[in-house]
Amino acid sequence: MGIQQQRSPLSLALVSLGLVGAGAYFVLVGLGLAPPPGTPHAPGWIVMLVGLVSLLAGLLLVPQALGLADEKAQLAPNAPPWMRNAQDLAGIAVFGLFAVVGTWVSLGGDDAGLTMTTSFTGDREMPANPVVARIAFGIGALITWLIFAVLARRFWRLHRAT
Repeated sequence: MGIQQQRSPLSLALVSLGLVGAGAYFVLVGLGLAPPPGTPHAPGWIVMLVGLVSLLAGLLLVPQALGLADEKAQLAPNAPPWMRNAQDLAGIAVFGLFAVVGTWVSLGGDDAGLTMTTSFTGDREMPANPVVARIAFGIGALITWLIFAVLARRFWRLHRAT
């Protein structure tokens, strides 16, 4: 395993701004306040949830960009408790939102939006087998729900005593 290069605060800030901007745009698209970038294959509430994932992911990079967290996103020991709680809740929310979106795709998503690219097709997109795609998304959703439950339980246990 090679040495991992640490990102500069400027590059983290730019990525954070890009994620927050894209997330805010898709939240607005989901709310019907901005035009979609193409043909929609999901209802507005799903688009909004995907936007929230991007927005929260961008916000989770802010402490690193400001030098308040290390390269593994671990906050400094003297970080205020509200910052640690906000980071934990945002991370839990990202997994919960991913789980909801994956569940929607596996149970009721639009078949027309399911495409795939393989090493055999090169860069050419082709329609995916809906049954296989839904099973794959269902497995991903189950894994994500499990991670969400573990993180939420951990957060609850840590804060129940305080």
